[in-house]
Amino acid sequence: MSILGNKQSVSLLFCNAHMRITELRRRLTEHFGADWAPSYAKDFVMAELGGQSIDQALAMGMEPADIWRAVVKNNPDISSELK
Repeated sequence: MSILGNKQSVSLLFCNAHMRITELRRRLTEHFGADWAPSYAKDFVMAELGGQSIDQALAMGMEPADIWRAVVKNNPDISSELK
């Protein structure tokens, strides 16, 4: 079976490689919902991001995949399809 044979493998592939900001935002919206995702990205700070929010980390040039790993670490209830 190819690594592209299931969604979880594809998701893991993207998480461990380069991720676009649009993909990061899509995952945030899918997990947190359209109403709460922007607030989470703006207001929730994480130690893994140097005490920065998602929006601040992006503005500082952090890689979206690294940011997503921090989100997953802080939200263990994220579905396996999004991890």
